[in-house]
Amino acid sequence: LKSLLTQAKVAIEMPKREREDEIKSEEDAWAITIAEADRQLSAGLLCPVELLEACWSRLEETEPDLNSFVALEKREVCLKAAQESRERCLRRSRLGPLDGVPLALKDVIDTKGLTTSAGAAVYRDRVPEEDANVVAKLKAAGAVIIGKTFTTEFATFGICNPSYRQLQTRCP
Repeated sequence: LKSLLTQAKVAIEMPKREREDEIKSEEDAWAITIAEADRQLSAGLLCPVELLEACWSRLEETEPDLNSFVALEKREVCLKAAQESRERCLRRSRLGPLDGVPLALKDVIDTKGLTTSAGAAVYRDRVPEEDANVVAKLKAAGAVIIGKTFTTEFATFGICNPSYRQLQTRCP
């Protein structure tokens, strides 16, 4: 988990800054690391709902060009999770470092109610009835799962299956 906190980024890759903890505006919150989000959420400097809204706004801005998501959770579901996290923050009873942090999962991890196709046409309409163990643990830790990102077919060797998805994910 410590490795995840130091290496992972919040929802979308962040640009370099002069200072890691510098947030110039609430809209800029999408660009902080998970470790920094944890610090600011714990200190009351950032609200989980504001963080989610910043990530969601950035997603709406960039997704038409990047094509990185294959499934998005309903915004109301994400907002409810962020509001529950906000209540825990206000009570100073956060569940841990991921509480209130928006995350996207690769499309090879079963997520209840969201299509999990593993990049394969044969699973294009597969919607799991339960979460994979890792997803259940992330949710229990308060993480806000916003959606599923594209993967190559069965996450193997960079092979994209055009019969599954015509759009190519662009990496800026």
